[in-house]
Amino acid sequence: MKAFNTAPKTILFLIAAVLLFTLAVELFRYVVYRKSMHFTCPKCRYAFKPTLKNFLLSGASNSASAGKTLTCPKCGTRVFMDPEKDQR
Repeated sequence: MKAFNTAPKTILFLIAAVLLFTLAVELFRYVVYRKSMHFTCPKCRYAFKPTLKNFLLSGASNSASAGKTLTCPKCGTRVFMDPEKDQR
């Protein structure tokens, strides 16, 4: 009977671990984007680096180099944008 009582705790722990791992991966990707990439709004041509909120709410992508659906901070347009490398 004891094993049945620990099952819900184990499941909750595994769910929390997966969520924390996913958040850690997304934060790492965000830091990489902020250091080396920017996005340019196709409507107003404003170049910007996304905020953490904008980055996390931009939808899932399978690749770190894939584009994202972002909101331009200047004109407010929400559109798919490809990342561009920063010039050094």
